[in-house]
Amino acid sequence: MSVKGTHPGLTEDVKGIIFTALAEGCTRTGTMKAAGIARRTFYTWLEDVPEFKANVEFAEAEARVLIEARLHRLALDGDKLSIMYWLQNRYPDDWKDTRNFKIDQNIAIQDQKIAESTDEEILNILEKELDIDVSELRRATKSTED
Repeated sequence: MSVKGTHPGLTEDVKGIIFTALAEGCTRTGTMKAAGIARRTFYTWLEDVPEFKANVEFAEAEARVLIEARLHRLALDGDKLSIMYWLQNRYPDDWKDTRNFKIDQNIAIQDQKIAESTDEEILNILEKELDIDVSELRRATKSTED
């Protein structure tokens, strides 16, 4: 077990690999692989070495600033995907990529109880009252009856 703040594997070379990879936008997992260290080791260093933790957070913040600047530049240069991404994330209420459907759940089926109806009666209701194409359902019902 190592003493808090000292870790033999945390050399200047390893720190350089980690901080450079993070500053260039690499994920923590990718950074660990690049440095050849285990996940547990990385997170132990984060907990035990305050300076290491501060430098990791700084490198990640630096990458964010650089990547946001690149995205902004691409959007300004007319890159459609970058424009879309920027708008959707900057103004999600106006540009989110969702579809809203309103389904009216208050459909009355003229006092018929579905539980008491036959399959054929239910298909008729769907077809006539709700204007739903039930031809595939009819075929499936007939093939199971045969």
